[in-house]
Amino acid sequence: MTTSPQIDSISVEHPVLGTAVSIYADRRQALGSTFVYLAFVLLGILGLFLGQSDLASGSAVLGLAELAGGVVLGLYSIRAALAAARRLRNPLTLVVGTEGFEYVGGNGPVRWDEVATVSDPAFRPGRPATLKVQLNDPGDYVVRHALSPVARVMLRVNHHDLVLGRDAVIPVEDAQALMRERLAESRVADGGSEEPQARAPKRRALRRPRPSPKS
Repeated sequence: MTTSPQIDSISVEHPVLGTAVSIYADRRQALGSTFVYLAFVLLGILGLFLGQSDLASGSAVLGLAELAGGVVLGLYSIRAALAAARRLRNPLTLVVGTEGFEYVGGNGPVRWDEVATVSDPAFRPGRPATLKVQLNDPGDYVVRHALSPVARVMLRVNHHDLVLGRDAVIPVEDAQALMRERLAESRVADGGSEEPQARAPKRRALRRPRPSPKS
């Protein structure tokens, strides 16, 4: 008995993004991410208790640092755990269209004119560990999508990158390549270039060969 191959994406017509590819979520990966982030929530709570204890014992600097770390870790982990849990209910995790993309658990559709690059700066090119998007103007993104205070903190924690995770059925590098292709097509359609042109390396002036001394 043979098993049918798993479908990783379907073509759809999105009301905002136009003709798009909807990528399915890896439910096993999403379930694992949910448990991991829940464990981080417990670590954040532990940080709060340690911070209160150190404040009570007179270690103000250490206590405040632990409280701040516990709050940030707790908020980040709760948000990430909720997003991973949503992917368990929704079979799709990412929609990539001609006009932009939308990530399940995100802040709504993002148009390509809001995107600077699609890369994972922490890893070498071609080997991304997580699907990340760098924004043209993070401040404009905050206003345009009316982010909540918690979402604004998370954007700062992520160095103003949109972290789309790695819970899709297809590999991260394939999703990254698809998004880069759509981004390049959008720039060409708007009259720009596909990629920012890199500066040409400076050429060293060639030295003229010295004439050999006459004997």
